[in-house]
Amino acid sequence: MAAVRAVITVTFLSISQGVQILDASAADRVSLERSEKGVKREEWTPQASGEEIDADDEDVPSGDVVINAKQGSIALKTWYGRMGNNIIQLVNAILFCQMEGLSTLVLPEAKEVACHDKSKACRAFDILNLPKEIKITPRPDLKLDCNFLNMKSFFGRCLAVTKSLFRQTAAQHLRPLMSDNWRQACMEERARQDDAHDIRELTIHLRNGDARNFANRTQVSPYAMYASCSFFKKVLADHGFQSARVITQKDMSHPCISVLREHLGTKLAVQSESLEEDSCAIINARHLAVGSWSTFPQVLELFNDRLETNFWPVPLKATNYTSTLHQIGWGPCNPVVEGNAVTYVYQIDGMQEGHVSMDDKTGVDYFSRMPLEKVTLRSVCDEESEAPFEGAVSLR
Repeated sequence: MAAVRAVITVTFLSISQGVQILDASAADRVSLERSEKGVKREEWTPQASGEEIDADDEDVPSGDVVINAKQGSIALKTWYGRMGNNIIQLVNAILFCQMEGLSTLVLPEAKEVACHDKSKACRAFDILNLPKEIKITPRPDLKLDCNFLNMKSFFGRCLAVTKSLFRQTAAQHLRPLMSDNWRQACMEERARQDDAHDIRELTIHLRNGDARNFANRTQVSPYAMYASCSFFKKVLADHGFQSARVITQKDMSHPCISVLREHLGTKLAVQSESLEEDSCAIINARHLAVGSWSTFPQVLELFNDRLETNFWPVPLKATNYTSTLHQIGWGPCNPVVEGNAVTYVYQIDGMQEGHVSMDDKTGVDYFSRMPLEKVTLRSVCDEESEAPFEGAVSLR
């Protein structure tokens, strides 16, 4: 019986999920057994499987992940989303390679799209000098309860991957690939902050612009949920910050810019510069507050090796599993380890109702008139041991 060309699709994933295994040696042992469903399937068994988080409800492109077992490589065929999502893909794929003894990660083509506005089309390859393939050193000791192959193009969230592990992986494999412009911007930003080391400055990331597109949906999207400006005022008061620096998008339309400017006066700086400059402000921040669930600041937090305090709203309760009680804000979290960064999680009344502007009385009341008493500290957690991307990449 003639041998088939070795294209074997993973048994536990449907064809629509697009994972293939290529192994030339399989031609010697897979017969030409065809049916209406096509080539006989054979199973790829990862070392561990467990909870994972899918990107969304869209179908996965066919053939978006291809494993060449003989060559010890895996090819990621499709970029998912923008820069923050792309970096999540890369780290998940690297961890999978390390667990499974695969030594080469082949990357998708970098399709050039103008990256003039952070809210538009910036991708990982706009800020990283990505080669066609990344060489991976396997880690047979690494055991994670993750089913990376069930994610969509490796975009997803496994609760076994902590911020500490993600940070280590990004530092080892992605930091060396920083573009010259990004590296230079971060060096200059680090020097600026070192010169001002005696000033306690709170760095605030305010997402806006594209998030407004979610505001008109029938069901409130997590991307259209902004923290009240009272959240930032509460953090400033509770932790004694002397000044704040807002990193935002080009439109400068976030409601809290004017509220914070009135509150802080000349002690507030507002910045919307290049992708490199703005990301470096977050990467080097010692104290970071973010008022929405976005992978952009959450990924950059994990490139930060000097973070001391991190301030977040309680993530969406919809992302909570009964088996993940450690999720920050909704259950007990790990106590702070001396020397590690600390995450302070605040409950903000009304945030999940969805507010993006002060175009009506409800918005004005929420953003500028909410009493500080309606912003309450919920948890104090060890940042290093948290699972990243709370609220941004949801459990399904």
